[in-house]
Amino acid sequence: MMKLQWKSHSDDFYSSELFESKFNSDTYEIILTFKSNIGSWAEIKCKISEDESEIEISPCNISYLKKPDSTLIKHSTEYRLKFNKYTQYEFKKHIIDLLIEENGYISVRFRLVDIVIQFTCSNRTCQIINNYKVKEATFYSTAEVYPCENDDHDYTYTNDTCALPKPDIDIKNYPSLKIMWIIVSTIIVLIALLAMCMSYRRYPKSIEVPNEQD
Repeated sequence: MMKLQWKSHSDDFYSSELFESKFNSDTYEIILTFKSNIGSWAEIKCKISEDESEIEISPCNISYLKKPDSTLIKHSTEYRLKFNKYTQYEFKKHIIDLLIEENGYISVRFRLVDIVIQFTCSNRTCQIINNYKVKEATFYSTAEVYPCENDDHDYTYTNDTCALPKPDIDIKNYPSLKIMWIIVSTIIVLIALLAMCMSYRRYPKSIEVPNEQD
């Protein structure tokens, strides 16, 4: 069983806009759709793969529409986002500017407030707190993002939760239920890392999530 916690303020994009999600079991794709009451729209479609110990999300295709009569803009990213199933992840206070054009004139700003992801069991924690310092990334990177594995953050080892009583429903006997838990966790992460608010500003143009108060 997974435990998920999501905290955000009432005036941010996630609570003020319509959000829909679905999973295509034939193609192993998550599809996230964001709609605003002024007609702006965005869709994020990502592939998912997994093995006994890891989950990988890549590639992702992003489409967005500023307003109903504007041109649909499409981009893709080859970033590989990986998670270990035996690790609890805690991400707090992150801002990421993802550059759509290499000159930086168009970018998407992602705001991650507070997320905790725990899979079936864990014996360590990966906690990354960034105090809203802005980090830049580019759509065209093929880098692997594996928290506490290929960065300068360390694991904190804890008591093994794998020995705790199992839930009454055995997820292994219900593949679709297992898939749904994976979907829920990755959706929460993608909302934080990839959700975009459809508002532009002039030079540099950007799409920003509204400011948060700590």
